[in-house]
Amino acid sequence: MRIGECVDLSWDCLRNVAPDRWAIPVPLGKLKTERMVPVDSFVCELVHRLRFFRSFDPLPLDGHLLSRPHGKTALIRQLRYYLHEVCAAAGIPTRIVPHQLRHTYASEMIRAGVTIPALMKLLGHKDPGMTMRYVEIYRE
Repeated sequence: MRIGECVDLSWDCLRNVAPDRWAIPVPLGKLKTERMVPVDSFVCELVHRLRFFRSFDPLPLDGHLLSRPHGKTALIRQLRYYLHEVCAAAGIPTRIVPHQLRHTYASEMIRAGVTIPALMKLLGHKDPGMTMRYVEIYRE
């Protein structure tokens, strides 16, 4: 998911798509495409915890999973800052940006044998060339 898509996730974003299988519908994003992204039990638990802690938030619920008291742009900036802080605390010397996690996801999907058309769908790409850029980065 793109960071902008993450901050747009709705409060009730988890969908049970099959017994013990969950997905998150990604809102219309950068390319105005809607897609379902499969998630594991760790992500499900994280969403449940976010909802639990958000229930104590003094701000009124606005339909979003993440609180945005100062708007979407400020939340994206704050999440980038938190990622930088977590990496620094973990001793990671390289500055990591959220989009690198998207590339890592794509690389892991390729490593797991996911086909290019399936990966295109997961990433929300309309152009195979864009997905191939992710594949080329993986091959390097």
